[in-house]
Order: sequence, then C-alpha cells, then structure tokens
Amino acid sequence: TEVLGYDRFGAQGGDWGAFVTAQLGHAHADRLIGVYLTMPVIPGLFGRNAPPADQYADDEQWMLERADESRRHIEAHVAVHRRDPQTLAYAMADSPVGLASWLWWRRQVWSDGDALEVFGPDDLCTLASLYWYNTSFASSIRLYAEQFGKPPRLAHDRIPVIESPTGFGVFPKELTFLPRSIAETHTDLRRWTVFDQGGHFAPAERPDAVVAELRAFFADLTSR
Repeated sequence: TEVLGYDRFGAQGGDWGAFVTAQLGHAHADRLIGVYLTMPVIPGLFGRNAPPADQYADDEQWMLERADESRRHIEAHVAVHRRDPQTLAYAMADSPVGLASWLWWRRQVWSDGDALEVFGPDDLCTLASLYWYNTSFASSIRLYAEQFGKPPRLAHDRIPVIESPTGFGVFPKELTFLPRSIAETHTDLRRWTVFDQGGHFAPAERPDAVVAELRAFFADLTSR
C-alpha cells in the first residue's frame, strides 16, 4: 500500500505463496478484495492441527487417499529442509546435477503427469538455473526451519480465521487438503472449485485454467 499506492488488492498463491496469501487474508482482511489459494491453507490449521479424517465428506475421501499417497514423497523433503537445511545447502551449492535432481524430482512426483511433458525442458532448466546462478537454494530452504520450528503466530482468534472473501482451487494431485466444511467455517468462502487435472504446481501446470478461475473469482467480487 505504501510503495505501490494501492489501498486494496487481491492475492493468489500456491505452495509457499499459499501461506503468504492466507496470512494476508487473515491479518489484513480490510485491505484485501479477496484471496485465492491453489493449495488449501488456513493459518493455524496445518500439520498437527490439520482436520481429522472424519471431517471429510464422502465425495472427499479421495483427498485422504491422495494425501496418504503423497506423504512418502514429501516427508524427506520437509524433514531435511526443516531439521538440517544448511548441510544440504552446501551440497546443492557444489553440484548443479544434485541441485537439478532435487528440484526436478519434486516436479515429477508432485505434478499430474510426466514432468517433461507437463512443464517442458526449457521450464525445468530455467527453474534449476534460477537457483544455481543465484546460489539461492540455502535461503529458500531455511524458510522451512524458520516457519515450522515455532508455533503459528495468529493476528486474531476470531472465526472465520480468514475474513476476506476466499476462493480455493482443489487439484487432484495436490499434496495436502482441507475438507470444504472446514473452509466454510474458517474462511469467508466464496468459491470452491475441484479441478479434474493438475497437481501441486497448478498455475504452472494448467495456466489457462487457473487464469480463467482467477478472472471469474475476482470479477464476481469487484462487480459488487
């Protein structure tokens, strides 16, 4: 608001961007036209505080199955980033092949399809280059240690947790999920879309679908 001069704005995010976007909708709802998340995150409802399985509806049981399937693909990722980020960072700064394999394997197992077909070699090589040429792997993974090593800090204890208008895009190959009932209780839910394709990196995997979704979500809010 101070640098760009906008009094109100909208936000969208997935992956770490989902944490940022959800926090904006939680702590600064008066400034947000709306928030849209392509990874379902609500401040304070993550990890050990995640909703129990019995809160998922019958038509949401697939979310539990996918979360269980994806757990083996993210446990090592989260554990080493959170518990020992600096040791891994030295190795990644020393080997471009090691860095690329770490990044690309996540694209492979966290997306909906083969990574080479979903993203293409140019996108994958650009991704690895951004980390390699900037030596930014260390700073990118220390975020896990800093964020997950302490209890969440909430701006208020009101319900809903996210008071700004909220939309969720739910993709079949995402890694974590929330039942719609929780979203309805803890956010000002305006849009809930379950897609037939897409994974954790949905905006990069299905850009046309996500852009159309964002246009519909924000157009409805700004027309009121």
